[in-house]
Amino acid sequence: MSTIIVLTGGGLKGAAASGCLGTEQKLVFVHVSYGQLAAKAEADAVRRLAAAIPEARSLAVEMPHLVGIELRLAEEAAGEEAAAARRLPATTA
Repeated sequence: MSTIIVLTGGGLKGAAASGCLGTEQKLVFVHVSYGQLAAKAEADAVRRLAAAIPEARSLAVEMPHLVGIELRLAEEAAGEEAAAARRLPATTA
């Protein structure tokens, strides 16, 4: 029996991926905490997902050096959206 690692936040995609992998695998669901607001809820969801599947387990990984990455990504995305809006021609109604 092979082991497959599924990196997940505990949502639908991780659950769907585990269903596609079949029952002939050992699954390890890995949750990474990088300071995101939903970290506790995500980790709880990953534990519940692993508990619902035979031969599965969960692993929580703390990456404190990535704290703030969510905010930096949001700020970067907001800057790109603002730049794109400046490039769009004005429309009249």
